[in-house]
Amino acid sequence: MKLAMIYMASGFGRRFGSNKLLVPLEGQPLYQHGLRHLLEAAGRLEASGGFQTSVIVASQYEEILEYARSLGAGTVHNPYSAEGITASIRLGTKGAPADTELYLYFVADQPYLSAESVVRLVEGFVASGCGIGSVKKGSPCIFAAKYREELLALTGDRGGRQIIRRHPEDIWEMEVPAAELRDIDLPEDMPFRIAVIGAGGKTTAVKQLAAAGAERSVLLTTTTHMYPVEPPECRKLLLNPTAEELMEEVKKPGILCAGSGAENGKMGILPDTLLEQAVRAAKLTVYEADGAKRLPLKLHRPGEPVILAGTDICLVVAGLSALGKPVGEAVHCYERNPAWAAEPEKPVGPEKFLYCVLENVRSCELPADRIRVLLNQADCLTDAQVGEQLVCALRAKGLDCRMGSLQREPELLRTWVFT
Repeated sequence: MKLAMIYMASGFGRRFGSNKLLVPLEGQPLYQHGLRHLLEAAGRLEASGGFQTSVIVASQYEEILEYARSLGAGTVHNPYSAEGITASIRLGTKGAPADTELYLYFVADQPYLSAESVVRLVEGFVASGCGIGSVKKGSPCIFAAKYREELLALTGDRGGRQIIRRHPEDIWEMEVPAAELRDIDLPEDMPFRIAVIGAGGKTTAVKQLAAAGAERSVLLTTTTHMYPVEPPECRKLLLNPTAEELMEEVKKPGILCAGSGAENGKMGILPDTLLEQAVRAAKLTVYEADGAKRLPLKLHRPGEPVILAGTDICLVVAGLSALGKPVGEAVHCYERNPAWAAEPEKPVGPEKFLYCVLENVRSCELPADRIRVLLNQADCLTDAQVGEQLVCALRAKGLDCRMGSLQREPELLRTWVFT
């Protein structure tokens, strides 16, 4: 069967306040996610032997059209975007091959709809024998060619739902996981992910960051191990949840602490698929990405820290209480430095302290503008000038660094990391 897959990327993003399609999400513009999934689905359908596909991108933005052409998709310029989504529907329909049998319409602000779901929608629709197929409570929609003239006659901003309402007897619907149907309409719909690494107040930082966003849906978790956070410091704790339990709870406002059960009372990382779904469903994810055995400083072993793709900010925490203590008692994995391993009784001075912090910064492998460095436990210093000199040294490296005490300044992270 000949299938036209029409990707509609012409919106103004008025509710968002800017062109949301070009806003970075997980390291690439928002619109590229859905387009990549659509092209992957087209390839799978072609490989099945039952479909000839054409992917057509309708947009008013030349940047999007150029990118689509670079991937081999057809393009249609849309000068009528002010009319709403139906302009993209009409132009995409007209731009499809004349002998098209099926028309699939896909919006560009649903970045998480998977290629697997698109393939299931197309194959399920064909098997149903109906003339209209749709995802329940969302997009995309697919129409048989008999509806082409109605599609070309659409007006306004209600899209193909106008046709669906006129033909309830000819509709087949399919369930898709709610996390895949999440769309981006407002800036607060953009997921935000914060990794916390280092030592000397890391768990406190995780709790305070989660609490700062608790009016939204917050996932508090780990990519290694951590002690679980329990009510009342969170709304709910889920250990070894099922997919259904996790997805139901992660969308609710408040802090959900979730992970897998582990030894010694700690919580481990969720299974990969569950973690990916939960992170995409939550508005804010805050996670511990390494371990430090409750010491004020640390060096990283191979494989640490475990930073999730799409992480927006990495907060590096270092405890000033380490200064003056033997390196063997203050630095987790101090033996990673051969000279320190040979003389673990040597005290931690400013040079060793900076060495640990800069090693932590390098290990997260993020650009400097996405890293924040907190020199915590400032209340432990007998000479505040030492801390100020450390801050100046790190700022000279191009790092956004501050000194403070999370115990005495619980609002420090709220006013810094989220602005």
